[in-house]
Amino acid sequence: MATATNKSYLVIGSDGAELKTVKTLAAAKKLADAEGGSVLVDGECVYRATVETVEGTVEETVAPVEEETTEVPVEPKKTDVEKYCIKALMNIRKEPNLNSEKVGIAKQGSIVAVKEVTDDWLCLTDGTYILCGGGEFAEPAQ
Repeated sequence: MATATNKSYLVIGSDGAELKTVKTLAAAKKLADAEGGSVLVDGECVYRATVETVEGTVEETVAPVEEETTEVPVEPKKTDVEKYCIKALMNIRKEPNLNSEKVGIAKQGSIVAVKEVTDDWLCLTDGTYILCGGGEFAEPAQ
């Protein structure tokens, strides 16, 4: 047979002020947790609420700084690869000049992927070059 206890649980707030006296430990713990306080029985602390730190709950107020901005026009970079049709048997070279090392041959009718045309040379996507000859040796593919 259970015997009834006449204990009182005093809940103390985080600032040390007495908040409330309750009859059950469960109710005292709940209030202590909500207030970040402690529970005392006969002057002894029997429970202390754990306070979790929540980052980012303090909002800082900072006056916006207006900066002077100057827009600089930027030329759009051409990233599309163009296809060219080779019109004659052509040497593929390491550099864009006729004295550069030959690294391959492009057959007539070959379609090559070109990333840019510079000084009448087709720069292929692998970094090699083929002479365009003003359209005499290569033209954009249809």
